[in-house]
Amino acid sequence: MKRSCRGNDHRDVVNGRGRPPIVVWFASTLLGIVTLAGVIVVGVSTASADLRMEASPMPRDASLYNEFEGSAYHLYARDIDWDQPVGVVYYFAGDYFRKSESVFHHPRGATLQTLAAEAAARNMLLVVPLSPAERGYEGYTWWEDGEDNAAWFGGLHGHITAQYDLASEQIWFMGYSGGAEFIAQEILADFQESYGLGGALMIGGGGPPDAEVSVPRGVRDILGLTWVVGDEDVAGSTNPPDWSALEAARLGEQFYRQRGFERTTLQVVEDTDHLDYELDEVLDAHFDHFGVPRVETNAVVTAVGWSSLGLAITGGIGGLFAWRRKRKGN
Repeated sequence: MKRSCRGNDHRDVVNGRGRPPIVVWFASTLLGIVTLAGVIVVGVSTASADLRMEASPMPRDASLYNEFEGSAYHLYARDIDWDQPVGVVYYFAGDYFRKSESVFHHPRGATLQTLAAEAAARNMLLVVPLSPAERGYEGYTWWEDGEDNAAWFGGLHGHITAQYDLASEQIWFMGYSGGAEFIAQEILADFQESYGLGGALMIGGGGPPDAEVSVPRGVRDILGLTWVVGDEDVAGSTNPPDWSALEAARLGEQFYRQRGFERTTLQVVEDTDHLDYELDEVLDAHFDHFGVPRVETNAVVTAVGWSSLGLAITGGIGGLFAWRRKRKGN
């Protein structure tokens, strides 16, 4: 369960404390220009997950805050090659009490944009649904009203597949914290035929369901299931204080492996607690592990290019104003 992941999507670009503002101005501007030039040089190559972005404009092919049966979802589709098979990554975020804590309410933030770029690098849409449940004792969650939320999601999935011709083997589910619990306890436990033959990635959670699973035996041999959890993501690392994501992940992977799921993986990451996961890097490694190919795309490169341009402009303007304030004695 647990709290939303990496809620700080907004970072300071310029911090002139302890340095002469005019130096900051020149340094920031030069850094942005050099970085942008480097991105232009590599822009013709395949996008790399190692290129990261702090912030960028919204992708042109994105549809935000789409209403659906009492809730909503975001859909990112930039740099999709519609002439090749298209897949989807459904991302279920962690629990939260305030909107400011949820990445869903920061669709332009680094978390969702880097996930969208990573999905596009494999020619997949990114769909980020908002839990339809009312705020409960543990805040807004996916898992507390799991059965009702799963039924709602089934309708959303049908809505998406009616609009897009998705390749069955490229339908993937990804969840963090409470979202990982929801996938392991509801989506996988009552797996629908329309959910395809991809699999799921559960980060910082993913405990076993209370009942037996209904996945056909033949499908259990195909689905690729990964649990990623930090060795310090234990009781006291998040809410509730007695819940351990490490224990949940271990029990969840064991549960599915013992029931004939042949392609399960548990990765325990050293020196990592509940807020230390780099979600896009974990998704990239998950796809590599199961042999999901990349496609030629500028998804990540474009994002970094815009971010670098913003750094050059913002750094220059911000530093200049700081210099002027200094001259005025402020």
